[in-house]
Amino acid sequence: QGLGNTLQSWLSTGQNLPISASQVQKVLGDSTLTDMAKKAGISTPDAANALSTLLPQVIDKISPDGNAPAANNLGSLLGSVGKLLG
Repeated sequence: QGLGNTLQSWLSTGQNLPISASQVQKVLGDSTLTDMAKKAGISTPDAANALSTLLPQVIDKISPDGNAPAANNLGSLLGSVGKLLG
């Protein structure tokens, strides 16, 4: 989706590049984003806006040394994020 540099900035120890709500919607797809919004009890645009703010912070926090978490830990981390959203 052309956001490799953005994602890498979240994983690295430097400044996090922003992601827009429309980019979040493009990456996740309408169906996934709508499902997430419904579970959270908010509108789809509100979910996209919230995720555009949260994703850089969450990914940054789960990669404190600039490394992506191990695959076996990622599921539980994402589950925790899902609980925050609904």
